[in-house]
Amino acid sequence: MSLLSAPLLLLALGNAVATGEFAPVRTFRAFDRRNSPGLPQATVIALHQDDRGVLWIGTLDGLASFDGTVIRSLRGVDNAPNTGPVYAFAARAGGGFYAGGMRGVWENDGQMFHLLPTERVVTSVAEGRDGSLWAVAQDGQVLRLTRERRAAGWETIARGPGARGVAVRAVSDGRVFLAEPSQILEADGSSLKPVMSATPEPGSALLVSPTGTVWIGSTAGAVYGWANGEWRRVPVPGWDGGFIRVLAEDRRGRIWVTGNNGRVAFGREGEPFTLWGPENGLRTTAVISLLADREGTIWFGYNGNGVQQWLGEGWSHRTRWHEQDPAGNTLAVFGVSGTTDGGFLAAVFNRGLWRWEGRTMRSYGAAEGLTEDVR
Repeated sequence: MSLLSAPLLLLALGNAVATGEFAPVRTFRAFDRRNSPGLPQATVIALHQDDRGVLWIGTLDGLASFDGTVIRSLRGVDNAPNTGPVYAFAARAGGGFYAGGMRGVWENDGQMFHLLPTERVVTSVAEGRDGSLWAVAQDGQVLRLTRERRAAGWETIARGPGARGVAVRAVSDGRVFLAEPSQILEADGSSLKPVMSATPEPGSALLVSPTGTVWIGSTAGAVYGWANGEWRRVPVPGWDGGFIRVLAEDRRGRIWVTGNNGRVAFGREGEPFTLWGPENGLRTTAVISLLADREGTIWFGYNGNGVQQWLGEGWSHRTRWHEQDPAGNTLAVFGVSGTTDGGFLAAVFNRGLWRWEGRTMRSYGAAEGLTEDVR
C-alpha cells in the first residue's frame, strides 16, 4: 500500500520571512499527539518502512505503525516493544524488520514479534549476509548474535580499551559496517576490521548507500564521503544545525542531513545543497530521525513534536516521451524497477527496455539484442 494514498491532512503554513526575503514554505502532513492519539509519545527517535509499505514509528515510549490511514500504537500487542524507547530499525532478510530498544532487539517476521534480549540498551542494529545480527549498545559496546547462538544469547565483541561504537549499518549485499568516533570498520566473521583511514572528525552519524559508498556526519556539523581511498568533505554551505544527527539517501540519490533547531539539508556531492528550517515549514525542534520511503516521500521525526511528511515533490507521468518519438503511439509499460543510481528501468510494450539516468532516457531494443517483449 502506498503511504501517499491516505487522505491528506494538510498543515496550513503561512509565508515566513528569513534574512529579509520570503522563504519558500513547503507542504507537509503533520502527525502529533493532538491529531494522532495512536502515537505513543511525541518524540520520534526512529522510522522504518517494511517490505509491505507499512511505516513503523519508534518513539521514546513504545512503537506505532502507520498503514497509510491511521497511526496505531502497539501497546497490548504480544511481545512487541510497547514501552520504553525504540531507538533503531533494520530490515530483516525474508521480510519483516528488527527494532532495537530498552530490552534488546525485537524481531518481527511480518506477523509476530520475538524478543532477543540483551543486558544493554540497543541503539543501532543490522543483519549480515550470514544471518548474524550486529548491534551497538547505549554504552558503546558492540554485540553479535549468530543463528547458531540464538538460544545462548548475544556475545560482546572484544575491542581495544576505550573503543566504542556509534552506529552499525548493513548494505544490500549483507556487508556490515560499524562507525566509531574516529574510524569505520567492517564485520568479518566474528571480528571487526578497519577498512578506511581515520575519519577527519569524530563521527556522529553513518550512512552506507546501496552502492556501498560510506558517508559520515561529524560532531562538528560536517559531512564526509569515502571515495578513491580518501575522505572528501561534502560542502553544506550555511549549515547551522550543529552536529549531524542523521544521514539518509532518498530514491533520487540525494543525501539528507538533519540537525538541531529544525534544520535539514539535502543534495548531491558536487552540487549545491538545499537548506531548510522552520521558515520553510519544519518544526522548531531537533530532527532526530528521517526516512526516505520507497514511494519517494520524506518523513521527519522530531524531538517532542511528532512526525511530518513532506508532500511538496509531486510525481508526474507521460504517455509519450517527446514529440519526436518516431512511434508516436501511447506507451504501455509492463513494469518499472528502480536502479541504485536513483533512476529506473521500464519495460515498454513493443519498445524494449528503457533506462532513465537522471536527465537522460536511453532505450535498448532489437539493435541491442532484445528480440522479444521485455516483461
